Formats: sequence, C-alpha cells, structure tokens
Amino acid sequence: MARKDWWEHHEVSHQLLDLVPELLSGDYQVVDGADSLVALLNFVRLVLISEFPRKVEVLNVPQWSKLLGALASQVDTELATLDSGSENSAMRVHLVADLLSRCRDLLS
Repeated sequence: MARKDWWEHHEVSHQLLDLVPELLSGDYQVVDGADSLVALLNFVRLVLISEFPRKVEVLNVPQWSKLLGALASQVDTELATLDSGSENSAMRVHLVADLLSRCRDLLS
C-alpha cells in the first residue's frame, strides 16, 4: 500500500494508535519484546511522517513523548545490564534504540 493512501484504512490505523500506550507501557523487557517494539516504532514513525490531515487530532504528542522517554530510559538500563556475551540481545536492544531515537527526533 502506498504511503499516500494508507490512512484510507483509518479504522485499522486508529485501532493501532489506541494500542501505542499499552505497548509502550514498559511491562516487559525490551530484549524480549524487541520484535513488537520494532513493529510499533515503525508504525509510529509512519504516522509522524505522514501527510494525514487529521494527524494532530489522533496524535497525543505529550503522551507519546512521555512514553517514548520512559522507553528510552528502559533501553538505557537494559543496555547497561546486558552481559558482554549476549551479542544477539544487544543487537535487538540497539535496533529498538535506533528506531526510538528516530521517533523522538520526529516528535521534537
């Protein structure tokens, strides 16, 4: 689906937006939920770069900023506590950290 028309499927998009706070609540470790977080952060990034005219209405930027900030703290903590031998886990957390940074840049 082209980037220009993905909002035409707004029902699904709004359902996904409603899940953002729940998925970013920090109820699980970043390394364990990396796949879900990568998918969610890619969706968030798509919302932020979209030209959807009602984007401001559906985005709760202060809430997203707070949630992304909390996730950033969680990422930092997990990176600091990872074993030096867990290269795969570190790569997963770094992937989440990179996407998180891109989303936070778009919000500011």
